[in-house]
Amino acid sequence: MVEPPAGSGRDLPAEYQSPWIALRRDLLAVAASLLLGCRELWRRNREGDLPRPAFWPAALAPLFWPSLLALACGLVLAAVLLLRPAGLPPAPGAPVAPAGDVPAAAPAPEPAQKPAPEPVSVVAPEPAPAPEPEPEPAPDPLLVAFAPLDPDGLILAATALAPRQQLSLALSAEFSVLGAERRRQLAQAWYGQASELGYDHLLLRDRRGRLLGRDALVGSGMILFDDGAPP
Repeated sequence: MVEPPAGSGRDLPAEYQSPWIALRRDLLAVAASLLLGCRELWRRNREGDLPRPAFWPAALAPLFWPSLLALACGLVLAAVLLLRPAGLPPAPGAPVAPAGDVPAAAPAPEPAQKPAPEPVSVVAPEPAPAPEPEPEPAPDPLLVAFAPLDPDGLILAATALAPRQQLSLALSAEFSVLGAERRRQLAQAWYGQASELGYDHLLLRDRRGRLLGRDALVGSGMILFDDGAPP
């Protein structure tokens, strides 16, 4: 494998790091910091180091803040109980019985007999027209150009980077299972096709974005990395 020369001016891509893993690590660090802060407050309260009023006895210093917290919780609970409505209001439109004697309920009138409904002819609804098939999306011209050199369908996507004239091919996991000679033959064929399309550099990556191979910095041809990352 050809080692890239020092000071060549070619920056290799940094290793991809999932933002979810970084978020989980940050949340664990925040939880650990909060736990340490609670332990420090508990220790300072036990030692009587927290501020307190002058009239509070020094011997009872560890009890000042717990007592104040319990009093605040009690006041909040009492306010909730006082502000809670005594009962549910009556439903709108419901009759309210007056205080005092309740009159006897009048007998309900007998329901009038309804006339028999006339027969209604049921008309079957017309079947809805079948939806028109959606047009298939146009194939990627880069994938079409590499299709003759990719009989096994290993190329999943092709991305062109115009500022540096680079072409990046995303490969399936089956590419890494192939033998070294077969992978080298495919990489060389794809490099030749990329050169014919006008690209100066070719990068091979897997689905996770790891670099599997690239064009040689010195000379021509492709360099493949066995472990999925540059040495």
